[in-house]
Amino acid sequence: MKRKLWFVVALVLIAALMATAYGCGPSPEQPQDTSQSTDNQAQEPQVDKAQVTKDAVVQYYAKMPQHTYKIGLEELKDALGKTPDQYVVFDIRKPEDYAKGHIKGAINVPFAQIGSNLGVFVANSKGKTPIVTCYTGQTAGQAVCTLNVLGIPARSLHLGMDKGWLAQGYPVDTEAVTAKPAEDLPNTPEITAIKEAVEAYYSKMPQHIYKIAEQELKDALDKTSDQFVVIDIRKPEDFAKGHIKDAVNIPFAEVGNNLDKIADLSKGKTPIVACYTGQTAGQTVAALNLVGTPARSLNLGMVSGWEAKGFPEVK
Repeated sequence: MKRKLWFVVALVLIAALMATAYGCGPSPEQPQDTSQSTDNQAQEPQVDKAQVTKDAVVQYYAKMPQHTYKIGLEELKDALGKTPDQYVVFDIRKPEDYAKGHIKGAINVPFAQIGSNLGVFVANSKGKTPIVTCYTGQTAGQAVCTLNVLGIPARSLHLGMDKGWLAQGYPVDTEAVTAKPAEDLPNTPEITAIKEAVEAYYSKMPQHIYKIAEQELKDALDKTSDQFVVIDIRKPEDFAKGHIKDAVNIPFAEVGNNLDKIADLSKGKTPIVACYTGQTAGQTVAALNLVGTPARSLNLGMVSGWEAKGFPEVK
């Protein structure tokens, strides 16, 4: 009887050992390797940042409104008088000039600080049309382009404060306006890529702020014309009436479709963009710099600048 009992016990022990060996019985709990799945969840979709920014610039021109991202002096004055709550004005001049007199209700964000204050534009533009004003309209043009590629539908005041609003004798205020606290832009890979490009645009702002004076350009072209290429973005009929020698005509609305052409024309040269008064050239300079073409705009453009000084033109 004892021998039979030991035989049964032996069989049970053998069965238990076999179950453990082949994984059929209970075994110590092993931690699961979740590193791969965690990494996959943490990884954000990768985008080609340069291409995303270029696509945004192309769309900027493709969706070009009839007002070309500008607003007339009288139009803004009337609008602020009738429906002031539908607009918000951003004055990007220096604080000391803003303090001397600005459009009533305008928020001061100096030009060089726009890149670090994009959230201020987001927060204060909700439900309103943002209007950007500077001195003559040129740096406002740059601001308008950089804001629109980020989805902030800004427009610039025609001729700015000095050449426009103040020259017309329109009313100004000296009371500083406190902006609403900054808010973040949408957190998408595309917007983040464009935001980085815009922030870099302002953080790397050169002393010439992407402009060139008429006399400086004339002297440079007289001495080393082969080091520059002038891109005239006026309408073909106005270009035909007279333009800077060797200038290439690429109308403003067609810039987005000619980014690669302008880049090729600019190889080994400094591209100078010329328009009528400098405002659409300002937009174009921002667009070109965002996609890697280090362009500058002709100060005050062809009509208000080059022609006003009586500098030579060809047909």
